[in-house]
Amino acid sequence: MMDNCHQSILSDYKPNRNSTEQNETISTMISSTTTDGKTFDLCEQENILTDQLEKCKVKDATHLSERIKRTYQRIDSYIREDRIEEAEQERKYLNELEQTQILHEQVVFQKSNRYQKNTLVENNRSDLKNLRDDLTDMPCCAEKMTMELLVYFHQRLLDEFIFLETSDSVIQKLGELKTQIQNEELFSEEIRTYFDDLNRNIYNEDCSSAVNMLNNILRKIRPLHLQEIQRLIEKMEKTAELIRNKDIVLLIGVTGCGKSTTVQFLAGAKMKETKVATVPGRFLDHIEMCEPIENPGLIHITTSPYCRSETRYVMPVTVPLQDIFGPDETGELIFCDTPGFGDTSGPEVDIANSAGVLEALKNCKSVKILALSSYKSSGDRGQGIQKLAQILVKMIDHIEDRLKSIMYAFTNYKLTTDIHAILHDLKNFKVNNDLVLRSDKSFVALLTDMINKTEHGAEIINPIGGDPKSLIAKVRSLDGIENPAKVFQFSFSESTQSTISNQIHRYKTNITSAVKRKNLDLLLYNLRNFKILKNLIKQNFIEDSYNDSIRSVNEKIDEYSKEINKDFDRCLISHDGFKEEDILKYKYFHNYIQQIQKLKDYLGSN
Repeated sequence: MMDNCHQSILSDYKPNRNSTEQNETISTMISSTTTDGKTFDLCEQENILTDQLEKCKVKDATHLSERIKRTYQRIDSYIREDRIEEAEQERKYLNELEQTQILHEQVVFQKSNRYQKNTLVENNRSDLKNLRDDLTDMPCCAEKMTMELLVYFHQRLLDEFIFLETSDSVIQKLGELKTQIQNEELFSEEIRTYFDDLNRNIYNEDCSSAVNMLNNILRKIRPLHLQEIQRLIEKMEKTAELIRNKDIVLLIGVTGCGKSTTVQFLAGAKMKETKVATVPGRFLDHIEMCEPIENPGLIHITTSPYCRSETRYVMPVTVPLQDIFGPDETGELIFCDTPGFGDTSGPEVDIANSAGVLEALKNCKSVKILALSSYKSSGDRGQGIQKLAQILVKMIDHIEDRLKSIMYAFTNYKLTTDIHAILHDLKNFKVNNDLVLRSDKSFVALLTDMINKTEHGAEIINPIGGDPKSLIAKVRSLDGIENPAKVFQFSFSESTQSTISNQIHRYKTNITSAVKRKNLDLLLYNLRNFKILKNLIKQNFIEDSYNDSIRSVNEKIDEYSKEINKDFDRCLISHDGFKEEDILKYKYFHNYIQQIQKLKDYLGSN
């Protein structure tokens, strides 16, 4: 047993990440100026880190934590053996390791911060381009005025030259927007709150918050971004041509389950574990590809440590089997990465996903399914697995007849996890005690298939140390689903369905308001978008709502015509005849009838 003296010595060797001495050392390494008076930039800090790693004889910075742990254990052992001189040497080495780890975390944070800033700039440029494209041919309305203000603040964020330079000019534009929203009968208490916050943002010159607040207003007056859906579907149509008449493997799973990482792994990419800094000293574990990227199909497959989808449309990656099994193999597999179904990226992605993926699959020769379930979304009673099963059941008609086409794989699980036992537990303790689940024959059949296929071991994906051969061989042996157009079906999430309903209500309100104010440009704009949405989603309730609006517009135009004709007849028999105001009214009506011909594609020939 150690005496009190040794216990005191041991406490001196405990790693202290917040010690003044260590922080001052690291601060000196990072912040001190070079001989020409310039501070160390990121590149120079990385060079210092490389030198420190070499000095500490550590090959990879990711091994620092383990090396520190082992060094502390050696110090502990030396002190217990009363080998104080060796313990002192290890203490010095431990200090070097800890200083190096702090420097490594500083470098990681700065690299992450720089990447996030670059990503933010690119996103701002992309948003600005889309805003300008969407504003083309848009009539004056609250939506347009909001988007024009968004253009202004995005330009400010990008330091672009802009005409509006004073906050007074922006406040004036904001007042005009508020009036326009009121005129279109769209104002609410929630929008009032947004305007209050927006005024504060402008006063504080907080352009980023102003963009967020304007987007909140835009979502209220335009719940569904139709142009974004069209952009996503257009991209899907391009990728659909790449898989036309092809046998494909479709990856299915919720957002964050690792579909993109799995595609990279199956395509033979070398993977590494990294850390992405969120704030100084706080990191998220992340797995990414090592460069160089040999398969060109992987260039556009991106991943993120955050629980959000980086994939916004179907992305096929062709994997030549000789790259996996050797030169004697022939043929290929086409793995298709997809957005998460019921995606967190918003209703636009959900709609484009449902409509676009279905359209892409219609022209495939056959489809195999690789269904992924992640430990991160599994829940304490298998909710993630249950959600995956429900996605598959909704997607594949008569799924109980297609089970030979489905392979299950599991991500972010420890290799020792007994997936088979988890599935058994889900069936025995949840499904069997839930009348609704138990009566869903398709769901029960799929869950039973999961249990059967994991009886002799589940496919737990290990991107860094694993080998894709086993999983690829199993996927290769699956039967493909032929005539996919007759088998696959997609439905929207409840939140997306609610957003669609809100947008339909907004179209109807806008159309009624445009007819009332005889604003034909705004009427045409809303009818056109309503018709696009109707043709895009193809749901009966949208068709019925659209037809109701068309009928209402025709009735209002007819009422207006009858009113003018009645006034005209009155003037004909009146002793006073036609007054100047009557003539102006008829001229306006004549022009109105001419302009209304623009609507004949929507309202009919009458």
